[in-house]
This record gives sequence, C-alpha cells and structure tokens, in this order.
Amino acid sequence: METSKVIISITLIIICVLPFLIINGKAKKRAQLIKSTLETKIQKDNKILGDYEVHNSFAIGIDSNNSLIYFYIKKSEMEQFKKIKLTQISTCQVVKVTKRITNGKSNYELIERVKLVFYNSKNSEEEQFELYNDEDNSQLDGEIVLAHSWKQKLDEILHTSDTRPTTMTTLESNNIFV
Repeated sequence: METSKVIISITLIIICVLPFLIINGKAKKRAQLIKSTLETKIQKDNKILGDYEVHNSFAIGIDSNNSLIYFYIKKSEMEQFKKIKLTQISTCQVVKVTKRITNGKSNYELIERVKLVFYNSKNSEEEQFELYNDEDNSQLDGEIVLAHSWKQKLDEILHTSDTRPTTMTTLESNNIFV
C-alpha cells in the first residue's frame, strides 16, 4: 500500500513538472540559436560580440570595440538583421507608441510598440530597433526595462547627456469606446 502511494506521487510530480522543463528547454535552445545567429552575422564583419542580450525573439548586442550595435530578430515569417555605426549616432531614445482607450469614465493607455531610436549626428535620419509590437506579442515581457538599460549603456559609450525625457510617448487619436 505504501509503495503504491509513493509511485503515484512520483508519477503525478513528473506529470506536473515535465511540461515546465520542456518549455524551459525550448526557450533556452531558441535563445542559444538567436545568439549564435547574431554571432555568425557579426563575424562576417570581422567583429567579436561583446555585450549582448537575448530576449524572446530578438537579440541586441554591441561589438567588443564599441563601434557597432547590432539587432537581430527572428519571427515565424520574418528574419531581420540591422547594424548601426555608433560614430554616426548622436543620441538614442526609448520610444513608446501608445493608444488611448476610453472605457466609460476611465481612460488608460495601451502600449502598441517599444523601440530604440537612434538619431544620426550628420543628418536628420533615424534608425530604429523595434523591441515590442502588440501585433506580434500580446503582452510586454520586460522590453521597456531592456530598452532603458540599452539606452543607458549607449549614453555611456557615446558620452551623451541627453536632456530630453527618456521615454517619449506618442498618443494616437484612435479612441476606442467600450
């Protein structure tokens, strides 16, 4: 009787824990694949990956000489790789694109996109890395914190002390009445 309870208990624990182990293993494998792809693309420029972060479906990194910043994103139907020379950047900003939602008496903002925007020092062109898009992901998962940490890293490398607000919010005029 005692051994049957132990066997049933062990079986139930395995059934409960196994899905989490499988999901965690797949996430680590995907992160490793994204990192290795980023490293491969950087090695084509004869650079070495220095500081980097892998997050969900994208990776952002900087070469060891702090001369280029790289962004690689892989979604089910799209793969994109971008690189920007840091010598051509005057400043970096975190941009949140939001939509105002009106529900009776209460209003709130829905974050549609989070991006790192790089402003060119020679002309008014800008480059951007889109870290979050509500059409691709239903929920934020640390993208805002990640964007702020990379902005801070880049400010230190570029030796900028930008006086503009760290986060610029763009409110769209699409009001949804529920």
